[in-house]
Amino acid sequence: MKRRENTAITLVIAVCIAFNVVTAALFNHRLQKIRKNIPYLLEKEKIRYFHLVDREGNVINHNTLHEDTPRLIFIFSTPCNPCNKNLPFWNSVAGIFKKKVKTIGIILDEPNSAFNFQERSHLNFPVFVPEDISRFRQEMRIHLNLAQTIFYADGVRYLQLGVLEPESVTTLCNVIKSHNRGE
Repeated sequence: MKRRENTAITLVIAVCIAFNVVTAALFNHRLQKIRKNIPYLLEKEKIRYFHLVDREGNVINHNTLHEDTPRLIFIFSTPCNPCNKNLPFWNSVAGIFKKKVKTIGIILDEPNSAFNFQERSHLNFPVFVPEDISRFRQEMRIHLNLAQTIFYADGVRYLQLGVLEPESVTTLCNVIKSHNRGE
């Protein structure tokens, strides 16, 4: 009789473990699906791939972010209204911190259009275009023409979506200043 009880208990434990494993796998699958639908990268999420080229043919890629120099990255598209509203703020912040932070703009347009826009707008930071715009959008989960301001240093990111309000610019400047004090 005792042997049957032990077998029954073992069976119940095995069923519970199997149930927990299946539930965890389903939850993880659902979570991955939800994360893919979020239109931006989460704070601790790794940037896995990008390959960017500027007008002169200089290339930067995702490994560049892991260098020691902090990065200020502006992602935008020329027909995007919020992006165009951010340009004066981006130019100002890039100018203020040009000795402490490497700033780049990533324009999600075709190269000729992007580089012509760069000339017309008198941007004081270099502009790059993704070699493969659709892959870049997919990897960075950019589903809309939405302005993104990213400060990336030591694996930590500050992310601001959409139009930068004066408070957002102040916060961004404070984040950059506090990082530079910590060095």
